[in-house]
Amino acid sequence: MRAIHRAVGAIAIVLLAGCGNDNSTSPKTIAGTYTLNTVGGQGLPVVVYSETNYTLEVTGGAVSLNSDGTFSDTYTLRENDAGTVNTATIPCTGVWTQSGNNISLTETTTADCGDTGDGTWDGSNTVTIDWGSLGVPAVHKR
Repeated sequence: MRAIHRAVGAIAIVLLAGCGNDNSTSPKTIAGTYTLNTVGGQGLPVVVYSETNYTLEVTGGAVSLNSDGTFSDTYTLRENDAGTVNTATIPCTGVWTQSGNNISLTETTTADCGDTGDGTWDGSNTVTIDWGSLGVPAVHKR
């Protein structure tokens, strides 16, 4: 699991599980839980780091944006180190702000967390986050 801790900080794959009650007549608010759908345009699982005899994949995740400006995210990673496979689920918390449909997220720094991300909300059921360490958009849907 040598790279899981390194990669979590470097990738902070903050990706998402949950369902929302979204009928067309209810008012839309950004607060809610969003399930990770794609990373860099690819469906899950997706390889986010690789080198000789080593790969790191994101297999799932979710982010919950709370109306009080806090959030939690949980991502599941699978590491294959020369045939030895390990899985880890990394929970993080932090704060977020919104300006129109733009959002900014900052994870509380811990051994496995501490990334920042900027993103957009489509006004309905999709949040796209560009986590600083990931370098590609992560699309989450309720």
